[in-house]
Amino acid sequence: MDVRTPDEFIMGHIDGAVNIDYLSGDFWEQIELLDASKDIFVYCRTERRSIRTCTLMRNGGFDNDKVFNLEGGYSLWLEDLD
Repeated sequence: MDVRTPDEFIMGHIDGAVNIDYLSGDFWEQIELLDASKDIFVYCRTERRSIRTCTLMRNGGFDNDKVFNLEGGYSLWLEDLD
């Protein structure tokens, strides 16, 4: 799950990612629609929004063992591809 803005998402994202904008007014409502029984990998550009998202999800009832943050964010992931 990519929690960056739609503009950031369009500029590039990890294949198969779903975009749920951390800054949108209905962010939590969109999160609640996710299947909490599945592993959910969360990322943003530098990891700030994704860490907050993971914390919100865990506090909101998602299983701690099913929510994962991409360390370093999308920026570091891109560097690792080079």
